[in-house]
Amino acid sequence: MAVSLARRLGAFVLTALVASLVVFLLLSVVPGDPAQVALGVTATPEALAAQRAEMGLDRPLVAQYLSWVGGLLQGDFGVSAVTGEPIATELFTRATVTTWLVLSAMVLALAVAVPLGVLAAVRRRRADGVLLSAVSQLGIAVPAFLAGLLLITVFAVRLGWFPAGGWSRPGEGLPSLLWHLALPAVALGLVQGAVISRYVRSAVLDVMGEDFLRTARAKGLTPARALVRHGLRNAAIPVLTISGVQLGVMLVGAVVVERVFVLNGLGSMLLEKVANRDMAAVQGVVMVLVGAVLLINLVVDLLYAVIDPRLREASA
Repeated sequence: MAVSLARRLGAFVLTALVASLVVFLLLSVVPGDPAQVALGVTATPEALAAQRAEMGLDRPLVAQYLSWVGGLLQGDFGVSAVTGEPIATELFTRATVTTWLVLSAMVLALAVAVPLGVLAAVRRRRADGVLLSAVSQLGIAVPAFLAGLLLITVFAVRLGWFPAGGWSRPGEGLPSLLWHLALPAVALGLVQGAVISRYVRSAVLDVMGEDFLRTARAKGLTPARALVRHGLRNAAIPVLTISGVQLGVMLVGAVVVERVFVLNGLGSMLLEKVANRDMAAVQGVVMVLVGAVLLINLVVDLLYAVIDPRLREASA
């Protein structure tokens, strides 16, 4: 198990380094001069040269990359070319918003997808099971931003139950935080929950046809008890895989949802920095998102062995 963990951690570090190199190279070839952004269009050539030297842009790309990666390892994402403030401070504040939104949406998605997916599989030949499958298909087709606009129209504008946008800091109290997160979390979570429910249904249907489940029923267990005791754990592996994938998708989907609900998260920060051509900040945001996706994949790999003991034995 220790060898397997070390191997996965090594793969995580190597992938993160490769990803950082790709991000740095792609953004370094984007047209635009960060020194020009910092000083404005009226800057003299001498001032631009001095600014490039101060920002380290006159050094070779290899030296710039190593300096940037070294700063990342120390939590230093550089300084914004537009505001002159440390990027790490704003990144931490914005990441807090996105983390609350994505985790809330994921909890909601799983709370809806797992029971409905199991029910759709068990009652697949009945009207309610067919209806659940149809509803999940409809949910997949609805974009998150459209769901957000519909929720704002109904529950914020017409009924006035929830705010149409804005953010409440965690320090202001959990009820206020959840009240502001309710609509964006539902908009982001229900769409992804529809996707996950389809995989839950498929995984449960595959397990229901296995020999070990028929043997459990032959020993006297009811179909429901046999499924709960022996089937759901075996169906959890593909569900865990797609949940990890969808969690990464939520990080990207949060960009649109944050704009709809006026949340100052990583998605809004990314769009603002791209519009201002603040490439150092864009690099920082993209690297945080890439690192989050890689971390999610690592956690999913580790959870495989927790759910399925056979994987622990294979690793050993």
